[in-house]
Amino acid sequence: MKAGATVAVHYNKNVREAENLAHVLGNDSQPFQADLSKADEVNSLFDRVIGEFGSLEILINNAGVAIDTPINNGD
Repeated sequence: MKAGATVAVHYNKNVREAENLAHVLGNDSQPFQADLSKADEVNSLFDRVIGEFGSLEILINNAGVAIDTPINNGD
């Protein structure tokens, strides 16, 4: 990144996309896996990021769920 930030890229299931994004971001950015619906995994995620990078300066929380079900099921 131009500003020099190192980014911890969170993913739940798609490691390949997270690795690709970390590569594009550069500056030793790297992916970290965790299921954010499980408190122990969230705590572990913070511990691993801080352990790897020494600190956490900025957090962008953008977790969500997509449900791919039509509103009208043909009824």
